[in-house]
Amino acid sequence: MKKVFFFIAILIAFKLNAQCNHLKNKEMKEMLGSFIYDSSRETAIKENENAQQIEFELLLFKSNMYKMCWEISELPPNSTIKLYEKTNNGGKKIIFNSETTEPDKNFYSVVLKDISRSVIVTYNIPESATGGCVKYVLGFSMKNEIKQEKNPKARVKVN
Repeated sequence: MKKVFFFIAILIAFKLNAQCNHLKNKEMKEMLGSFIYDSSRETAIKENENAQQIEFELLLFKSNMYKMCWEISELPPNSTIKLYEKTNNGGKKIIFNSETTEPDKNFYSVVLKDISRSVIVTYNIPESATGGCVKYVLGFSMKNEIKQEKNPKARVKVN
């Protein structure tokens, strides 16, 4: 009986360590500013003796401007965030590196214009890192703003 209780206690402690505290809508709006919320992602980082690299890919469209934000208050120390744009020849061009940028109030942000390809987000976690979490939020803004017509019969006009 004691072994079962001990195993359950360890399992609960591990799950609590690996979970992320969800961002509230107010926090996401503050991070995005005037950009419209598109998506978000919370990545739990497990305690590990080896270095880790976590990567995911996004498809963005040229007709929009994007703002990407990362909340890093729970990110293990010395971890880096990098953002790459895929090139036509299959390579990657770096467009954001947290090593060369100072965070603003526990988050990084970057505004992207004229992106018409896939982008790759990479988290590099150093060896012997404790568990943690990184939260990502994506917002967009239409480049061609929609304006209301003075004619009541016209719905909208795109410039």
